[in-house]
Amino acid sequence: MGDSGKSFQGLLNGIVRHDYYDETELTDELLKQEVYRDLAAADFNVLITKARNVIKSMAISDMDQNQAEVFLTSQTKKRDGGITEDQAKAFLKLWKSHKSRIHESLVEKCNWNNQLKHTSWRVDVQSRSRQAEQVNTATAIIELQFEKKQDDKKAPEVLRFEVDENGLTHLLKGLKDVEDLIKNCTAL
Repeated sequence: MGDSGKSFQGLLNGIVRHDYYDETELTDELLKQEVYRDLAAADFNVLITKARNVIKSMAISDMDQNQAEVFLTSQTKKRDGGITEDQAKAFLKLWKSHKSRIHESLVEKCNWNNQLKHTSWRVDVQSRSRQAEQVNTATAIIELQFEKKQDDKKAPEVLRFEVDENGLTHLLKGLKDVEDLIKNCTAL
């Protein structure tokens, strides 16, 4: 299909920068013009679609280097629509240098809610009160800072609340339940 190693590597880098790093100015037309000027439009579309699908498969599966090698070897053995060994080497080179950043990009795109950025707390003990039964009662003051994903420049949202001993016990039990659920889900 007429793809030299450097041209194909440039194409792969362009695909990753457009699809995962949000560099929207790197369009398919620009990649064709800059990297594969002499290739027919239909052949270029087949090549870029195949490359995009291979990268997508590797990214979605979050393959380590060994899994990527096995996957790419299987792609070279396909009769119809496979890749060449030189292309497989280019994919491996790309994957070695971009895997973690692609993974971070996918995680970031999947996270559309606010994120907890900071937690602080303190325990206050009341030393004076009009009513004797309120003296020496402990309360916890908790502060949570949330950052909105959509607006990085905006100051974080702050939530402050106070709980007594019963409320704190209930809160800790709820956090323990969440922790147990996460452990059960990740243990599978």
